[in-house]
Amino acid sequence: MKKSCLTLCLLAACAGDLEAQFADPSRLTDAIRPLFERINLVIDPTLDSYTGEVGIEVTVSTATDSIRLHGEGFQVTRATIDGRSGSRRATVVFRDHGYLVVRSKSVLGPGRHTLRLQFAGKYKSGPEGISKFRRDSLEYICTQMEAIHARSAFPCFDEPHFKILYQVSLRVPEQMFAASNMPVRTESRSGGFRTVVFDTTRPTPSYLLAFVVGPYDTLAVPGTPIPVRLIGPRGFLKKPPLVAKHLPRIIRTLEEYAGIPFPFPKLDLAYVSGFGGMAMENSGLIILMDSYGDPDSPDRTVPQNRVALFVTAHEIGHMWLGDLVTLDWWDDIWLNEGLTEWMSKAVMEDLFPDLSVEEDIKSDFYWSRDVDVAGTVQAIRRSFRGDENVEASMSSQSTLSYSKPNVVLRMVEGWVGRPLLKIIVRNYLRSHEWKTVTTGDFLAVARSAGGPEVSSILQDFVLRPGIPSVEFERRGEDSLAVKQQRYRGLVVPTSDESLWHIPIRMRLERGGKEWKQQFLLAGRDTVLRLAGSGQLSRLVPNVGQAGYYISRIPRDLAEALLGAGDCSLREKEDLLADLQYLSRAGSISPVDIIKLGDRIHPSNDSSLVNSWLSLLTNMKYTYSRGTQDSVFSPFFETQALPVLERFGYAPVQGEKETIPENRWNALELLFHRKDVHKRFARVARPMLTDPNRALTVEDARYVNNLAFDEGTDSLQSAVLERLLRSGNDEERGILAGVAGYHRGESARQRNIDFIMSSGPQPVERYAILARIDRALRRSGDTLGHRRYMEWLHDHEKELKPLVPVDRIEMYLLPQLVWSLEDVPLFERLFPPDRYSRGFQDEYRANLEWIKETAMLQERYGRELREYLANWNSRRGNR
Repeated sequence: MKKSCLTLCLLAACAGDLEAQFADPSRLTDAIRPLFERINLVIDPTLDSYTGEVGIEVTVSTATDSIRLHGEGFQVTRATIDGRSGSRRATVVFRDHGYLVVRSKSVLGPGRHTLRLQFAGKYKSGPEGISKFRRDSLEYICTQMEAIHARSAFPCFDEPHFKILYQVSLRVPEQMFAASNMPVRTESRSGGFRTVVFDTTRPTPSYLLAFVVGPYDTLAVPGTPIPVRLIGPRGFLKKPPLVAKHLPRIIRTLEEYAGIPFPFPKLDLAYVSGFGGMAMENSGLIILMDSYGDPDSPDRTVPQNRVALFVTAHEIGHMWLGDLVTLDWWDDIWLNEGLTEWMSKAVMEDLFPDLSVEEDIKSDFYWSRDVDVAGTVQAIRRSFRGDENVEASMSSQSTLSYSKPNVVLRMVEGWVGRPLLKIIVRNYLRSHEWKTVTTGDFLAVARSAGGPEVSSILQDFVLRPGIPSVEFERRGEDSLAVKQQRYRGLVVPTSDESLWHIPIRMRLERGGKEWKQQFLLAGRDTVLRLAGSGQLSRLVPNVGQAGYYISRIPRDLAEALLGAGDCSLREKEDLLADLQYLSRAGSISPVDIIKLGDRIHPSNDSSLVNSWLSLLTNMKYTYSRGTQDSVFSPFFETQALPVLERFGYAPVQGEKETIPENRWNALELLFHRKDVHKRFARVARPMLTDPNRALTVEDARYVNNLAFDEGTDSLQSAVLERLLRSGNDEERGILAGVAGYHRGESARQRNIDFIMSSGPQPVERYAILARIDRALRRSGDTLGHRRYMEWLHDHEKELKPLVPVDRIEMYLLPQLVWSLEDVPLFERLFPPDRYSRGFQDEYRANLEWIKETAMLQERYGRELREYLANWNSRRGNR
């Protein structure tokens, strides 16, 4: 009964959140509620601006003289409110945080009214609102409305709670293609223009509205249950994208998982430039970065194919999870992203068993734990205010919306089986079609279909921050004690006493007898009776890495697990990752980890070696004193050089995808070896200088390293010129990074001049800015670093219209603090309370890491250095 009461209380709390949100004065309320919006736009990609008119039907519950909605970044030229007593002129006032107030000269009585606004705006240069990009001297329009960019395109009620009907009409140059969320209803021509009126949408939130206009080509995809087209810039579709032949199977398998036919009358997939790695699930019109539409080729690697197919499956999966059923407010963004992440990866496993989807699932596990071990981390379900930068705050710790929910759902799947989890998702979709939902709605369905255990697991891992740490301890010969607490770091030893319902799956061996055991750890601890007789000689604390927790087991059992030939590599990798987190928490010394590593280093498996090298790289950043540390360098050489000798310096077609990570982790440990850098440079130079070779993600580290080691003014100029000529977003992003890695004052000034020019796209400007700081950090140039901070401060206003603001706030500024010595200057230049909550979250997490490193150095630094000095001495004597 206690479990049931707790579940019901938490469900009630989630359900009650809606009232709390509407108490937020920065949110729009239901006192004025939109019913229907007609959007008429004149869009010409050859111009820099557009015009439009909206007609919004609203219902007013109490008499008022004003209507509050959203709008910013455009000029309103005329406003009227048509009530029962006739048309009334209105005045318009723009407010902070993207709000727009339309004030009537007389009181509006309760009932229906129509608000009409005429306006003019300018196209954006990045993925915000109505955007314009250029490819091969031709100009195109595309849109990106999530999360709060619809308000920058046209007046609207720009909150997901308002899920209404829209009708879009576009007046475009006669020869131009146009598409939107819905099929075309009518077309007419006059004066060299074509007016395209699209069907009225299904109930839709503003952030899912979309359109494209320009000299696009199209390609119909046969064999799909609804009409499907690919849309691409002129000439882009001459060779069909890899995904084209797989779309029928992907869509039909997603239909089977969802238990509902494709919910929209058509589907377009539009490939665009300047989206910077993004893809967006607009209902009926998915927009994707152009590199996701590259054609099939024998040169494409397994990871490239997997990414292209997965992103496509993920965005199509949103047609059900995120478009058919949508979140009520951004607090529950995980319902869109996390559920879709689980479903699309399950579909990938079913359809493409040869693409190693488990590598992405494993990455989800590690990314989630990397975020969750921070004392300042939030829960999967987070709270957002209407007057903050919702998008920036959502971007902070975005793993909580994507990877962690997928890991948690897979843990539930491992506990109850995939068929039952599919039933839960299907019931959730059926019971909330065309509605908005909260976490409480999903938990209620989970409880109804899966029972209180499933609901308890989900609610604990969704509503509570952090990750549980589970300790396994012998109690005599016949018992094993298992206890949980929240993982605690050194800096923020949280007093959070939360407990989780944790599915534990173990494998044990005692007296030659091996067995599996699983149970639900619901309290603080429990004691298990062991089968058989004799000493417990084997313990795998997280079979198949199925549970989401950090394990701590006795040292002799850790040695046995690492040395066992019949334990899975993933279980061994999991143990090494656990050791890294326990080390960061000060629970195990780095010396003890090195001693355990003797069982790892001889391994020929690239995955296990990579986990070991990653652990050593973390140790280097924590304890080593620069690249020429005479105590650490000899030890790192013995660990890293054999890896390069085994796997080589150059990429090999068809090699296991963990091998490139082996190379780069080895290079991090061998930063002091000029001969190693020269061998990498010999591989990298043809990648960058061959004009007929398109750069790929796999090439990026090679060419970045070459720029850092041997970059010259002439090489940097050639890189920037090639960037401007390239028609591929992925390659342009790589080249921007290469430019940023060039060192020296003249190189930085050339980069800055390029950033301030009109040539690069916003995401490319950001890439250069970020790589400048990485190059400074890598070279240890503290003076240059502080000058760079001051430059960013002095030019912040100039950069805002050129670079995506959220990327600067979330991914650049918080990482500018290298050490505690940087804090006074940084906080004087960039006072944290002046920025979004997302910025503050990232900044606090970075400070926590820096402080934790200092504490670890004080606690274990001397012991580690003495151990390695003795190790070096013994090695020298041999």
